[in-house]
Amino acid sequence: MTKLSPAAQEVVNAYTSTPIENGAKPALAAALRAAADQVAPWDFDSDSGRLDDGALEFEAGQDCRNEAIRLELFAIADELEAQ
Repeated sequence: MTKLSPAAQEVVNAYTSTPIENGAKPALAAALRAAADQVAPWDFDSDSGRLDDGALEFEAGQDCRNEAIRLELFAIADELEAQ
């Protein structure tokens, strides 16, 4: 079996370490939160130090997009946990 990347392993660990006596939804929510941490970490900073025209606007957009992705994944996780 091929070894998983660290990011994929974090998602698997979150899923498998969550008790499923109340169904799979809490474990799925945990896996989504772990995926968000891997894909769109809360401490993401796109600042590359570039000063050319448009670089700051581009990087600000990356930060906003990253946060939007994270919030969407967390909203799905919240919905699963509320069930």
